[in-house]
Amino acid sequence: MQATYQAETQWAPPHVGAELRQVRIAAHQALDGVRADAEATAARKQGQHERAECHELLARSARAAEQFCRQHEQIDAGLMEDRQEWARITARTLHLAITADSELRHRHRHPSQFTEPLRSAEPEPPQDKLPPVPSDCAATAEWITRTAKQRAAFREKAEERRGLMVPTEDPDYEPEGEAWPTWPTTDREAILQPPKPNLRPSPRTTERGAHWEAST
Repeated sequence: MQATYQAETQWAPPHVGAELRQVRIAAHQALDGVRADAEATAARKQGQHERAECHELLARSARAAEQFCRQHEQIDAGLMEDRQEWARITARTLHLAITADSELRHRHRHPSQFTEPLRSAEPEPPQDKLPPVPSDCAATAEWITRTAKQRAAFREKAEERRGLMVPTEDPDYEPEGEAWPTWPTTDREAILQPPKPNLRPSPRTTERGAHWEAST
């Protein structure tokens, strides 16, 4: 049961939440290309051709960056959906693996008995920074193709898990249940709080308050 932890994390999609956040911020900042277009138009009207060319270059660069960021955002959002789906599928088995590891450590308390720690086999998440814009279309196409293959492999693995039943010893009886059932989501109800007690001030405190108001 402890070994299932590595087996379940081995097919986990990468966690690209930090990268997705940076890509969305960069896509919003790339909207400065609209201002660069306006600056270039104004410079052309004033006869400042060199200044206009600089703004036009900035505008083209901003539009290319925005297009790449939007494309990257769409792919990262899909990867995060796969990640959430993987978390739902493996929630039960990962919990059992962690529980089994805790039980082993509880039993092996002697210094001579060493238990290897749980090690995740999932891919390393990308760095918390904006990915560089590829210099050519070939690099972008290769990255998109590679990501599409990874998502297709994950969906195939998820479909294998979904709906797989555990057979019984007697083939005439119905299966015992799903091999990897997902934990049902339960809505937590509000915790009832007792009403606050109605505290009345002492007569002496009321007299002091009335005296203070009269003196002011």
